[in-house]
Amino acid sequence: MKEEKQNIGAVSQKSKYKIHYGKLGALILGVVLVISLLVFGGYWLVSKIGGGERQVYDALVQLKDEKNKDPEEDAKNSAKAGDVILVRETGKEWSNTEKISYLILKIELTEEQANKIVQAKSKKLSKKEAIKEGIISKEAIKEMDREELKMVLKKDVLFREYRIKIEELEFDPMKVRNAQPFPDEVFDWGIVERK
Repeated sequence: MKEEKQNIGAVSQKSKYKIHYGKLGALILGVVLVISLLVFGGYWLVSKIGGGERQVYDALVQLKDEKNKDPEEDAKNSAKAGDVILVRETGKEWSNTEKISYLILKIELTEEQANKIVQAKSKKLSKKEAIKEGIISKEAIKEMDREELKMVLKKDVLFREYRIKIEELEFDPMKVRNAQPFPDEVFDWGIVERK
């Protein structure tokens, strides 16, 4: 009798750990689904934050400072060394004048970064400031929607908000007249700084 009870106990212990393959399969499928969502969701988030896919652009970079006697006009309209004048898809031919007057770099950027690198630095204006500076009239303000007004209520204060750190690149600016120093090298956003 005692032996029989032990066997019954052994049987009940085995049933305690019975594997339900349907539930196990559902659990594994759920874990795989969660991991997939995290991976693809992470990729989507990084691409949105980073501005999307990267591609190689050519950047036309100012080699020396332009000057204007009026300090305000100088800041707004004069390109300084390292300012990017133009960004375009790589592979197109540059004119001889561009080749000898500017540094031409290949830079891997997102579309958002390519747009940022050529934007002027601006400050927001109040409606009163914009009217006082003659940027907009009271009547025009009444006719504009919020988005249009947002675009108008700003004033450029620097020619570019970002610049290439050309002082960190090892090259002689005077030799650009003979040949571009980095024809095959591809740079990234790491050589860019905010002013």
